[in-house]
Amino acid sequence: MPDLIRELYRDKNYPEMSHPIADPAVTAVAARFGGLRTPDPSRARILEIGCSSGHNLLPLAMRWPEAEFVGVDLAEEAIAHARRRADEAGISNVTFHAADLRGWQGGGEFDYIIAHGFLSWVPDEVKSELFSACARLLAPNGIATVSYNLECGWQDRFPIIEAAKRLKAERGLDEMQALELLLPTAEDDYTKWIINDMLAKGPGILPFDDFGPVNDPWSLERFLAAASGAGLRWLGESDPAENIPSVLDDEARASLLPLGNDPLRMQLAADTLARRTFRSGVVCRADAPVEPRIATSLVLDLSVRLGKRPHAGWEP
Repeated sequence: MPDLIRELYRDKNYPEMSHPIADPAVTAVAARFGGLRTPDPSRARILEIGCSSGHNLLPLAMRWPEAEFVGVDLAEEAIAHARRRADEAGISNVTFHAADLRGWQGGGEFDYIIAHGFLSWVPDEVKSELFSACARLLAPNGIATVSYNLECGWQDRFPIIEAAKRLKAERGLDEMQALELLLPTAEDDYTKWIINDMLAKGPGILPFDDFGPVNDPWSLERFLAAASGAGLRWLGESDPAENIPSVLDDEARASLLPLGNDPLRMQLAADTLARRTFRSGVVCRADAPVEPRIATSLVLDLSVRLGKRPHAGWEP
């Protein structure tokens, strides 16, 4: 693991937050839409890769006392904090491990694996190990939720990030100050929107996210190739409503209808139209007992007929 990543997690604490789109109660529904019946999460074995100080895993362990939880993270101090919290709260159905994923064996199969905010921020060899670990550790009906940045949405962000980094180095600024200086120089509304979106993340998240030592966005096509190469199968987004980006208006959705019989091309086109920056995919073992699913073309046709409106935010 590069020293810069170790230093970042040693010197700064990742902000404490839960990850609703990776909640097994939610992803179990997403898997069902994809044709796979998963075990009841309230009695399941659940693993979180990159669990930090347990801020996402501990509430789940409290919610489901009959389930078994395991967290693993490279940051030893964060894991020590997670263990202290579990002890203080009397949570006995969770264990934490300070380990590099490349040398950690896992200790049995898991019904649910969570890897949120991990794939895009680690070197290639760790990315490869993540997919291998999911294939090795998933139970026959298990699922893994893996989030990652999308290159089609990040290609407009990197020039802004590089400009902010230059300002940081030249003037001794932090990320927030550099972005605030760039904002008045933005030449169009979309650039202003990107900078404001970064500023909204705040000083706690920016060093780990937009300004992280590694920030490697992928396309859905590349994600699917890596998953398939490791013996995994993609079931769809962990939030089923985002299989077609909700920011797309009726006209954009209608333009995707001719691609309904080519799901991958349709998904890639939708990502580009939405300038999508993030996905959270659900995968299972390639040999999992997946049942027939609703055709993508039918789902898209229904969404267009219902006249789904985009949510607040950038509108392409």
